[in-house]
Amino acid sequence: MCYETLEIRDVAPCDDCGWLPEELEHFQNQEHTYGEFEVYGTKLVLCNFCEVDFSSDDPKYWGLPPRSRVGYGSEGFRKLSEIPSSKLAISKSFFCQHCRLRLTMIEAVMKARKKNVT
Repeated sequence: MCYETLEIRDVAPCDDCGWLPEELEHFQNQEHTYGEFEVYGTKLVLCNFCEVDFSSDDPKYWGLPPRSRVGYGSEGFRKLSEIPSSKLAISKSFFCQHCRLRLTMIEAVMKARKKNVT
């Protein structure tokens, strides 16, 4: 989104907050559950905290009109499944230090913005 150079780092499974160093610790301590979601045309993995917090996003961030509902209750956001802990692991991901987003989130936001542009 900003065209800065991406770095590679260890990440927890959540595509939203998994880049945070404390989330690696939360993952190892099994403090979150994780689910697969359809988020405005893209599949993302979200932890239970980000799942609930998603509704606090500014709709304009996702290319939606002002005052649109974001997250639960909105068209384009739905939970597909819970992910068993046995299927989850710390992995490597591209990350933008400037945007403070994983590549998976950058791609999801850009796709949603393109789709939702009015």
